[in-house]
Amino acid sequence: MKKKIATLLLTSLLLGCQKQTVKLSLLVPAGSPLLTVAGVTSELEKEVTVGPDLIPAAFTKGEKDLIAAPIIIGAKLFNAGKSNYQLAAMLGWGNLHILSRTLINTIDDLSGKSGLAFAEHSTPGIMFKLATSDVSDINVNYVKAVSDVGGPFIQKQYDYVLISEPVLSKIRSNINDETYTFSLQNVAKLPKIAQFGLFSNPATKAKDVNKFLVKLKNNVEQLNTDPESYVDSIIDSDDYFKGLGRDVLIDAIPRLDIEYKSALEAKADLTLFFDYLISVDTNLIGATSLDESFFRS
Repeated sequence: MKKKIATLLLTSLLLGCQKQTVKLSLLVPAGSPLLTVAGVTSELEKEVTVGPDLIPAAFTKGEKDLIAAPIIIGAKLFNAGKSNYQLAAMLGWGNLHILSRTLINTIDDLSGKSGLAFAEHSTPGIMFKLATSDVSDINVNYVKAVSDVGGPFIQKQYDYVLISEPVLSKIRSNINDETYTFSLQNVAKLPKIAQFGLFSNPATKAKDVNKFLVKLKNNVEQLNTDPESYVDSIIDSDDYFKGLGRDVLIDAIPRLDIEYKSALEAKADLTLFFDYLISVDTNLIGATSLDESFFRS
C-alpha cells in the first residue's frame, strides 16, 4: 500500500513538472521577425514561414498561442471577425528600404525606373504603394517574399528593389557594385511605419503570455545594445541565420528598427498609423476605427 502511495506521489510530481515545462506555440515569418525572437525561441514551439501566405490561416484557425505577423494583417482579420488574436506587443517598425545602384534622394527619383517589391497585399507592399502614390510612371512587379528580390537585383533585372533587413545586408555583401539605400520612413507624408507585432491567443493563459513577454522585452534590449553577443548566441539556432552569416547579421541589426512596446505603449503610434491608412482607404484595415479590445491590456 505504501509503495502504491509513493508511486502515485511520484507520478503526481512528474505530471506537475511536465505542466510547468509546456511551451507556447509560435508562428513566425523568416527575416527580421525570426531574428527578433531568436534569443527566446528555446522557450517556444516555433514554426517558421517564408512570406505572409500562411499567416491569415493561422489567425483564423486559432491554434497557435502566439503569432508574429504584419500589423495590418492582424488588424484587418480582427476587424472582420475572423481572428480573436489581440496585439500583445509591437516589435518591428520602419524596416523597409529601396536598394538601388543609383542615388535615390527622394521617392520621386523612382519615376521611370523598373522596380521589384514584395508582399503586395501586406505591410511592405501597401506602404510602398502609399509612398509612391504621387510618383508618376511607377513600373513595379511584386514577388511573395523579401527573399525573392535578391537574385533579380544581383542579376540587374531591375533598377531598384524594395527590401528589408537582414536580406539587404546579405545582398550588399554579395555584390561589388556601388549601391544606395533609401528608407521609406523618409517619405514625409507617411506616419511612423508599424510593420509587425506579436499577437496572443486570448485562450492562452495570460500568466504564460506575460511571462514570455518579459523575456522577449529583455531579448530585444540585448539585440539592440549588444548585437555581436546576440548574434553569437543565436546563429547556430537556425539554418536561416547560418546562411546569412555572422557579419551580415551584425551589420543588419542597427537598421532593423526593432523596438519593443507593449500594445498599450504602442497605442498612440498605432492610432496615427491606422488613422492614416483609414484616411486613404478603409479597406486597408477593414474598418473606420479599431476596437479597443484589439489591444491586449
